[in-house]
Amino acid sequence: MQSCDVFLLFTWPRHWPSRPGVSLSCSDAVSAVFRLLGYLFAYFYKSFVNILCFHVVFGEPIMSEEKNMVIRSDSDENDKDNTPKRKKQKCTASYERKLPSKLLTHEKFSGWLVVSKYNPGKGFCKLCNCEIAGSLSQIERHENTEKHKKTLKSTKQTSKVTDFMKPGPSSIHSAQIAAAELKLCGFIAEHNLPIALLDHLPGLVANVCPDSKIAKDIKCAKTKGTYIFSNVISEHDFSNLVSKLKVTKFSFIIDDISTIKQLVLVARHYDTEVQKTVDKFLTLLEIKDTTALGIYNCIEVFFNSNEISFENLIGFASDNATVMMGSKGGVQHLLKQKISHIFIQPCVCHSLYLCAPKACTALPHYLEELARNIFSYLSNSPKRLNEYKEFQTFTITNPQKNIHISYTRWLSLEQVVKRILEQWPALLMFFTSAALEDGIPMASRILEGLQNPITKMYYAFLAYILPDINKLNLEYQAETLRIHKLRNSINTSVKGILSNFIKREILKPNDISKININDPSTYLRIDDIYCGATVESIYLDNSGKISRKELQEFQVKILNFYVCLTKQMFQRFLSCELFAKLELLKALDPANVIEGRPKSIIPLVMKFLT
Repeated sequence: MQSCDVFLLFTWPRHWPSRPGVSLSCSDAVSAVFRLLGYLFAYFYKSFVNILCFHVVFGEPIMSEEKNMVIRSDSDENDKDNTPKRKKQKCTASYERKLPSKLLTHEKFSGWLVVSKYNPGKGFCKLCNCEIAGSLSQIERHENTEKHKKTLKSTKQTSKVTDFMKPGPSSIHSAQIAAAELKLCGFIAEHNLPIALLDHLPGLVANVCPDSKIAKDIKCAKTKGTYIFSNVISEHDFSNLVSKLKVTKFSFIIDDISTIKQLVLVARHYDTEVQKTVDKFLTLLEIKDTTALGIYNCIEVFFNSNEISFENLIGFASDNATVMMGSKGGVQHLLKQKISHIFIQPCVCHSLYLCAPKACTALPHYLEELARNIFSYLSNSPKRLNEYKEFQTFTITNPQKNIHISYTRWLSLEQVVKRILEQWPALLMFFTSAALEDGIPMASRILEGLQNPITKMYYAFLAYILPDINKLNLEYQAETLRIHKLRNSINTSVKGILSNFIKREILKPNDISKININDPSTYLRIDDIYCGATVESIYLDNSGKISRKELQEFQVKILNFYVCLTKQMFQRFLSCELFAKLELLKALDPANVIEGRPKSIIPLVMKFLT
């Protein structure tokens, strides 16, 4: 039998048909080869197992002793060593990674990572106050948590206490920033600007000066600015001013705010630092008792609490309210009882303002009512304002609004009168149309007043006389020292008013303070009283519409106005004791010094020594 036939005998599958002499295909041959290999593997595996079992039973080593690998039977092992077997123990030791020392000095972690006090192998976050595993991944994972990020951000915005104790470039830069913020707040306070401007001003400065690190680092908005005003600038200026008032002579000006019961104190003293007399805001006191005694007690408590001596107080000024300037029970009277040498100065501007309203009581009351009605009728309706603008264009009148009369704005009366006279043609045409077309009663009353030429003459007279009073008022609202010119200015103004109705032969040779205003024999004839050129022009244009009786009534009221005005000025200025003392102050006027009058200032100096 050939070798091929032996191969086929072992590998021929039983399900194949027995066809000797027929050649096999390639797939059949491959299948037969794998089948043979399977038989051979099974044969050798069975032989190996039998040999293994034999050596285990009879104790013969399977391999040589050079390999140091011996398999022994359980029985032989028991014979040689009767000691019991030890149980195999599990390994319970765990490995913990220690914190690398190089991470402690790494610029990324050095600010907050340290070694834990309780576990040296772990890290500790100073910001979050917690331990961290020593691996780099755990440290980076902690660094990216929201809690750590928020804490780190807040820490960067907070300065350390030690930073304020160590002088260096950072402290110098911080001082420069603080100085810049103080100057910005000082600028806002000096120019009386809104505090809300600080929300935008630092950003503007940083944008204008992009190369300045100081401007870039300024952080001063409205909230911080308010704190600086209240607790830095205010406290410093107050303590500085109080320390000066303790050692120098001063006067103070007070005024009360009746709506919220507060008392304002402004101190005037000679500041040796700037070498001039200055006015400084001293304090704002809350008062519960608004009587003269209550105000005086409030001032006394403030002086005693700040250790300011009343002996240093040499002057007192206020408005002309009775509670302040009352001769028997006012604040000035109580101060005189405590300080006999104190100088009392009423408000000149307030006194001048009170003269004009008092004199206006001699004129018809409908003049003020007419001015108020005109303003009210036009200001409350946009439709009427648009219609009024058309009449202004038609009459070629300046398109200006009418002004409201205000008792708190002392100079407003003159402006109201002048504006009505400027708008007279447009007002007359507008209210004529409103009275005829709309039929509103107020428009009819206003039209009736505008059509009366006497009304226009009254307004023209006020436009003539009020500027003289307001000019004097404005002169003493100036910031420069003007008290040495007060007597001369008032003398000149009063003399000009007197010349309108007093005979020249009485006015010229005599001192005006000696003229008897109540004597009718000193007055001019009723027709010779001067009311201004505009009044005469209006009368000539409307002489046919004005009766003799109306004209005389107008002239009498104008005379009463002059008499009342001059009486008020005599009473408040010319006949008071203070005005007589002001005669000595002419020695301070450079014009008088050049002319050599007075020859000496000794009388003035003696007033301050006594």
